[in-house]
Amino acid sequence: MIMKTNRFRSKFREFSSILRNEYRHIFHDAGVILIVIGAIFIYSTAYSLAYKNEVLRNVPVAVVDNSHTAQSRQLVRALDATPNLRVAYKSSSLEEAKRLFHERKINGIIVIPSDYEKKIMRNERVNISIYADASYFLMYRQVFFDVMGSVLYSNSQIEWVRFVAKGAQPGQAAALSNPVQTTIENMYNPYGGYATFIMPAILVVCEPLIAHSSLYWRKARQKRSKVAA
Repeated sequence: MIMKTNRFRSKFREFSSILRNEYRHIFHDAGVILIVIGAIFIYSTAYSLAYKNEVLRNVPVAVVDNSHTAQSRQLVRALDATPNLRVAYKSSSLEEAKRLFHERKINGIIVIPSDYEKKIMRNERVNISIYADASYFLMYRQVFFDVMGSVLYSNSQIEWVRFVAKGAQPGQAAALSNPVQTTIENMYNPYGGYATFIMPAILVVCEPLIAHSSLYWRKARQKRSKVAA
């Protein structure tokens, strides 16, 4: 038992000595301090500035309205009224909108078909084409979800008009056209921001990179010292 205690004390003193020596070398090496402190500051500052807006606003898109009807204009107004999208161009053709996209003036294209209002009046399915920049995930998500939300809103408005035309009261028509309302609460990320989501993971990944960089720097300095000696 005494031998085990003495061995433990010996190993603990050895560990403490190594720890003190390492800390002394670290805090007396300007390069290591620069890597450990400077890299953390640079990484956190750079990524924070890159994602400082959290949520993208006013993403420019182009709308190709082939219908030119009251219903299609209502959909365009609904798209432009969203906080995250901005109808920057109303193109006359898909080719014109593609040209704007390749010139990086817009990040998405919405194409309304020529039979949009006609099919709505006939209670038929309408296909709306959405072209979004999938190379930039944030842009893609904003365009896709905001267009889908605007389409759903326009659909509920159309259903409301139909129910009122059939004799339903406005309140009853609103309940029938939108029977289920959802409330979304973003837990731990109330703004749904990308920076709040990604920054902790980035810092966790950066820590071992900084530690390895500091270790390599120390090894290189030790080798240079031996060569100089």
